[in-house]
Amino acid sequence: MKASTAEKSIIFILRLLSINALLALVFLVMPEGLISGIHKQIGLGEMPQAPVAGYLSRSLCLFYGVLGIHLWIVSTDLNYYRPLLRVYRWLFPAMGAVFLAIDIHEGLPLWWILLEGPFLLCVGAIFIWLTGQLGKYSSKK
Repeated sequence: MKASTAEKSIIFILRLLSINALLALVFLVMPEGLISGIHKQIGLGEMPQAPVAGYLSRSLCLFYGVLGIHLWIVSTDLNYYRPLLRVYRWLFPAMGAVFLAIDIHEGLPLWWILLEGPFLLCVGAIFIWLTGQLGKYSSKK
């Protein structure tokens, strides 16, 4: 694979992950009743009403939004952010394995388990391969 094709593919993946993460910002401002309804509809039961549950869900949405902005910025200049690509190539599959373990441990529905951890493991494997196509990791232009 040519480096330019690998670069385009990396940009595509980073932007896809970015958009996905940015979608979490919708839930940051969504009314609590609507969040509770969605929580129940997707098979997670009643949403806990403790203040910490609201805090954790909304702060996680904010964190995902910030991550989405970060990933988009990285996608705009792969040469400049090559040191981060080196980190991502191992971070994505590691996150996938940890998410898989958490999801199983917490007893989340099978569809959730299959969509989160294995997805990131696959993205990580693809990312490892694509970044390997770029050649030497150097921040030099």
